[in-house]
Amino acid sequence: MKRKYIIGILLAVLMVCAVVSFADTVSAAKWKKYDSGKFSDNYPPVGYKIGSKYQSYVKGDNKLYVNYYNFKKGTNKKHLGAKWTFTKIDKKTIKLVEQTDFKKKNTYYLNSKFSVKKTYKLLNKEHLKILSKHPKKIAFDKKSFTSNGVKVNSYAFGNNDVIQVIIRKSSNDEEFCTVSMEKNKNKVTIEKFNNKRNSFYKTSFKSNESLKNIYYDFINDLMKS
Repeated sequence: MKRKYIIGILLAVLMVCAVVSFADTVSAAKWKKYDSGKFSDNYPPVGYKIGSKYQSYVKGDNKLYVNYYNFKKGTNKKHLGAKWTFTKIDKKTIKLVEQTDFKKKNTYYLNSKFSVKKTYKLLNKEHLKILSKHPKKIAFDKKSFTSNGVKVNSYAFGNNDVIQVIIRKSSNDEEFCTVSMEKNKNKVTIEKFNNKRNSFYKTSFKSNESLKNIYYDFINDLMKS
C-alpha cells in the first residue's frame, strides 16, 4: 500500500473522530482478542486529556475489529470514540468500515494483498504516529490570525483527496475549531466543527481545482473574515 494512500484514509477517519459513548458490538463468543495498547493522543476532544487505548479482535482469518477509547480527565471511565472493521473480500482488497460516535459510517476499499492483521498493523502504526504528534509537526501550511476576536493558529495537513485544518487558540493551544475538506472526483465537501465537535457548517460543490488550491482560497477568506 502506498504511504500517501494510507495517510489519506487515516485523515478521512480522523476528521470526524470525537468522544461520546456508543455501543460496543464485539461479542466475546465470536471474536478473539488480538492486539492492544496505549498511546498519547495530542489531539483529543476538549476534556479528554489523560490518554487513549485501543483493543482489537479477530474473527477467523478474514475479519478484524478495533476499538479506540479515550479517558476523560480526572476519571478512569473509558469512552469508545471510534471503531474500525476490516473484512478481506478478495485476494487484493480489504473493506474498511469506520464508525464514529457521530453515528456516521464511512466505507473504504483498500488495495491490499496482505491479511487483515498485517493491513491493520500498517494502518494503526501510521494512525498512532499522527495522533501522537502536534498538528504543526505534520502541517503543510501554518497560519496565525484573529477569528471572532480570538487569536488563533491554524495547521493544515493532508493531500489532494483529504485535508484537515486544526485551529487552536494562540494563548493556550486549546482547540478552537476544525475544518475537514474532502474531494471525490470533482465534488468537494467542506465541514466545520466547533470545539465540542458538533458540526456547524457544511457545504458541497463541484470544482476542477485541486483540493489544496481550494484550501488556500478557503483559509485566505477565513483570515479576512
